[in-house]
Amino acid sequence: MKNVARNQIRSLPIPLASLKEQKQIVIKPEELLTVCDQLQTRLQQAKKPQLSLAEGITDQVLKG
Repeated sequence: MKNVARNQIRSLPIPLASLKEQKQIVIKPEELLTVCDQLQTRLQQAKKPQLSLAEGITDQVLKG
C-alpha cells in the first residue's frame, strides 16, 4: 500500500467478537453439520428399497 506506514496499519484496532459470540459461531456450523449427516443417513436408507427393487427388476429381465 502506498502512503500508509506499517506502524499506522499496526495501530489500527481489530474488533473481535466476545468469547460467548465466538463459541456460538463455532457451535452453529457444528449443529448444521450434524443435521447434514443425519439427512445423508436418511437419504441412504431411503435409497435401499429402490435399489433392491431395481436389482430385482434387472434380475428378472436378465433371466427373461
